[in-house]
Amino acid sequence: MSVVLTMSIDCLASDTLRLKDGSRLSDWLVSQGHDVGSYPVGLSWQVPAQREAQSILKHRLLARLGTENFGESAEARARLAQWLRDLPVTGRVPLPVVDARWLQAHPERDPILDAEHLLVMPRRPATLKVISSSARQCAIRHVSGTEAGAYLRRALGNSADAVDMAWIVQPDGRVQRVNVANWNMAAQDEPAPGAWIWAPERDANWPNDFSQALAEFVATQGVSSAISASDCNASATEIATQSNRDPARAPYISSNDWGFAGLMQTPTARMAEAGELRFQYSSVFPYDRGSVVLQPLDWLEGGFRYTNIRNRFYGPASLSGNQAYKDKSLDLKFRLVTETATRPQVALGIIDIGGTGFFSSEYVVASKRIGDFDWSAGIAWGYLGAAGNIKNPLSVINSSFSARTGNTTSTGGTIGINSFFHGPAALFGGVQYQTPVDGLLVKLEYDGNDYQHEPQFNNQTRRSPINLGVVYRVTPTIDLNAGIERGNTLMFGLTFHGALDKMGVAKPLDATTPRVLSMRPTKEPDWKQTATDLEAQTQWSVRQIQRKDSELNIVLESVFGIYVTERLDKAVAVLHRDAPEGISRFVFTFTEGGIAFSDWVVLRDEWVAKRVRYRAAAEQFEAIAAAEPRSRSDFAPLWAASPNKFTYGYAPTVGRILGGRTASCCINLAW
Repeated sequence: MSVVLTMSIDCLASDTLRLKDGSRLSDWLVSQGHDVGSYPVGLSWQVPAQREAQSILKHRLLARLGTENFGESAEARARLAQWLRDLPVTGRVPLPVVDARWLQAHPERDPILDAEHLLVMPRRPATLKVISSSARQCAIRHVSGTEAGAYLRRALGNSADAVDMAWIVQPDGRVQRVNVANWNMAAQDEPAPGAWIWAPERDANWPNDFSQALAEFVATQGVSSAISASDCNASATEIATQSNRDPARAPYISSNDWGFAGLMQTPTARMAEAGELRFQYSSVFPYDRGSVVLQPLDWLEGGFRYTNIRNRFYGPASLSGNQAYKDKSLDLKFRLVTETATRPQVALGIIDIGGTGFFSSEYVVASKRIGDFDWSAGIAWGYLGAAGNIKNPLSVINSSFSARTGNTTSTGGTIGINSFFHGPAALFGGVQYQTPVDGLLVKLEYDGNDYQHEPQFNNQTRRSPINLGVVYRVTPTIDLNAGIERGNTLMFGLTFHGALDKMGVAKPLDATTPRVLSMRPTKEPDWKQTATDLEAQTQWSVRQIQRKDSELNIVLESVFGIYVTERLDKAVAVLHRDAPEGISRFVFTFTEGGIAFSDWVVLRDEWVAKRVRYRAAAEQFEAIAAAEPRSRSDFAPLWAASPNKFTYGYAPTVGRILGGRTASCCINLAW
């Protein structure tokens, strides 16, 4: 059951508050009071202007169902197509939050309601619906605390094991793709009452982009209980028996002793998210390692490492004193194959590429996850494979692979390509277990190094090839590692890690940007002060402010720096605060040496609307756009800076020339 409300000029059935066309959604929510049976999470705000885009999306889905050969069967495609045809094009726009007080505090997220808009407030549903890859629908009674996997097991039975990913359409219109299989399970939100779950089986070949588009169209329909009949029904008792399990968790990617994603001494095929940076320190006698590792791409991990060899001196003792030997190296790891339900993830790595070659090694490793256990196995050459427990498999191709030529140098800097994948090889492997204790990992591995071929004749006693360790994630960015290696040596490690795209630095010295309000000044401002504020916000030099009719032109000199649109936003905030009501366009002219090379045009109304109200995508267009510069000789000057008679600047430079580095400083003078 739903209540459909149409905004009108007069009111919305309220004796205490008469809402006129142009009122805010928050005002309407306040006027409704508290209704126990209503379901604000599923409130549907329908905007006619949005229907065209949704109609196009619907026709594209139907066209693909009719022309492309994917899905479980032709019958399933036909059944899904018929269901889609019966669904209306609503024009629904997702709402960020349906809370009157929150919306009042965030006017930029509070929609302004027009006369043609519709509000549909559903009654609170008790069920949600699962749509299978055969296009069958199953209504299941909602159970609080239950994730998508449990609903799939009830609706699909054993077929749920063949579902890797599901698309949850929440009643508020959000679409979430979640991993639900044993090999890719990750943290996820539980479906709310009235949600839809689209669950294509992996062998049904439904393309991911089609599934995403289908879910986005279904999100325009509102709560699932209000649309179409169900092919099956399940009670709360039936589903509750399958939901008694811990919430799904994303697997932890942790560092090994070398700083790379791995177990302890051995690597795995795992990769962190692109953009992650790690600083890692590990100590296992006689080696202390400090590593900086970056994940620039999803498939590439690279790092630089210093190794302190505690029981070797840096040169003759008479010269080095207590200085222990230092070794530096560069490492790379490449992902070759991504993991699926039936195949492991595979990676290839090279250690100590350009250093002395003391620890040079190459490896190929595969990793496969099964629930909380992440298994790895691989083959290594060089240092990691020094045990030589198998014959080099590449020797079948060429006998030269059987021997590893000398690849170490006293000074480093030489890449030993001729030794890559040569010499005896060794198998290695292990498992990482994510314990029920949040943040605690246990690692067990079989080491491929016997430590009887250490650099500088620094061989170590190994009582066991089995290494055992634990990792505790103290905070989301700090890991502590400890363990026993070689059966007789303690290991300790500390890792700092974080995503570069989520890091930020507070800028307390930056000028405060003016708050954006709907109201506008009625009088001319002090344009000199406006120019001063513009320079403080942007660090650009303002040369002139001029006007003609509804257009305000700001001439800027020596425009520099990145994030141009962010600086323009700051500048427009100043101009909107100061410029009289009759000005509707701001044009920033970028110049260099008095010559204009670019214009940036800002539509004031559109720029302000983006910051003071929430609108459908179809009702928006770009507020800032670049344009070719044009002459504005007929504009009336409002303010102009005094001409510079003398300018100067200086900049240090550092360069590299053959034989060493050079540093210099140049000074530019102009008058």
